[in-house]
Amino acid sequence: MMADYNTGNHAVEMDNEIAAGIMANHSIPTVDLYSVVTAHCGKQYVDCDICAVEPCSYHYKPPGYALISKAVVAAITALLQR
Repeated sequence: MMADYNTGNHAVEMDNEIAAGIMANHSIPTVDLYSVVTAHCGKQYVDCDICAVEPCSYHYKPPGYALISKAVVAAITALLQR
């Protein structure tokens, strides 16, 4: 999430789409943490309980880091079980 994210600004989604394409072209697995955060905070999050600063950016309180850490652990565990 970028601090200047606002209605009509889709830079985050566009950057994530470009990155996903690059990683897929090289068969590199990724973890979509943006979707994890937006599932908790909503798509246009500016004020969310896991955010450490306002407007919300990519800095989180401990519960926010716990939320995204669970997704990373799940992805790594799934890769190790292959």
